Amino acid sequence: MISVLMTTTAYDDSEALTRAIESVIAQDISDFELIIYHDGNATDIAELLDRFSQEDSRMQVIGDGQSVDSVALTLGRCLQASSADREYLALMHEDVLMKSTTLRVLQEDLEHDSKVDAVVAPIRGGQEDVEIALSFESSVILLRKEFISRCGWFDASIVLREHAAWEFYSRMTSYGSCKMASGFLCRAIVEHVTPVRLRQGPSEFVKKYIHFRDSQGWEVTLDAALTHPRDRIPVAMQGESWTQQELEELYHKLLVYYCSVGQWSKASEWAEVLSNALSVSQDRMQGMTNVLAGLTRDCQYEITQSTMMLGWYTAYTNHRQHEASLREELAQVTSQLAEVQQYSSQMQGLHREAMQQQEANIHAQGEAIAARDLRIHDLQRTIEAQHVELCSLRHRIVNQLNAVIKQIPFVHQISKCLIGFFMSPFQRKYEHAS
Repeated sequence: MISVLMTTTAYDDSEALTRAIESVIAQDISDFELIIYHDGNATDIAELLDRFSQEDSRMQVIGDGQSVDSVALTLGRCLQASSADREYLALMHEDVLMKSTTLRVLQEDLEHDSKVDAVVAPIRGGQEDVEIALSFESSVILLRKEFISRCGWFDASIVLREHAAWEFYSRMTSYGSCKMASGFLCRAIVEHVTPVRLRQGPSEFVKKYIHFRDSQGWEVTLDAALTHPRDRIPVAMQGESWTQQELEELYHKLLVYYCSVGQWSKASEWAEVLSNALSVSQDRMQGMTNVLAGLTRDCQYEITQSTMMLGWYTAYTNHRQHEASLREELAQVTSQLAEVQQYSSQMQGLHREAMQQQEANIHAQGEAIAARDLRIHDLQRTIEAQHVELCSLRHRIVNQLNAVIKQIPFVHQISKCLIGFFMSPFQRKYEHAS
């Protein structure tokens, strides 16, 4: 009947986790499954979860060993892995200890009143062992699975990460009927969980973010939590805007988160946005340093965290150095390209000059050939004229010779025959030329 969803997001405390799991296994009803998301890479926690899952078939452990630090993702993946035929969902953290009757009492409350969508188990605990019954987000809550389709799921936004549970339970009370069970059914088993810390509401900055998100109509569903980008920032609506300080806080939250989970490429991107898009004051930078220092102090694995921060700084420095190297290479390529273009222009000029000189030479040679042809033609005409004149001269000489010979009859006859015999070729050529 019930799918119990648990995440190890909070502290990776093996002792607290052991007690929380044992309190679930010890319930006086047996019709439930326990699905735990291991959010982290602590070896002792992984071994502990494997041992419990092997001992009890109702328990299933999921997770890839990478830190997520988001109840929207961890509990969402637990919900994905749960059996579809389970009617109820129980949400809890590993720092909560249930009484053996908790699940049965919560289930009976839901079955008794069909109009109730969710029941919260009152919780007691902290250093002073006081009542913290109104702290929905730190107790165990049992709800009908179909209620998720109406009220949505945890918002996976990084900006709302610390207030995701508060925002989700606020929507539950708006979209359905939620009640508090009678009597204290749970206990907080982590000493530093106090009523003041648990009951404090979100800041005006967080409320403004939720207002802009809802104004843009962003879905707050299980599918959106698992698939949509988690570092989206809603655009301010008309007549409203993000202040400079609020934008700095948005970018700062994203940077700190990606550093804490070891996603250095995303941390580098938001570090670039924070440093280049905004003028961060010295006081703001000091505040960022204090926050990062606080994260380091609060971390249980100080050596690992220090190495991670050093890795981020190295990755960021390498990124900047690589960018400078690329800019230098780009400048060199640009300079070489300019030289190539200049050389190409010079070669084109020389080519044009050579072509013009060649065309001029060809034109001059053509004119010389034409002049030579004209002279040859004139010489041919002169030779022909002189040849005609020579033939005419020969003809006159023959006529004069004939006239002289006619005066001597005998000689005249013989000469006429001889002259006719020898001069006939010249006579024919002369006549032909005439």
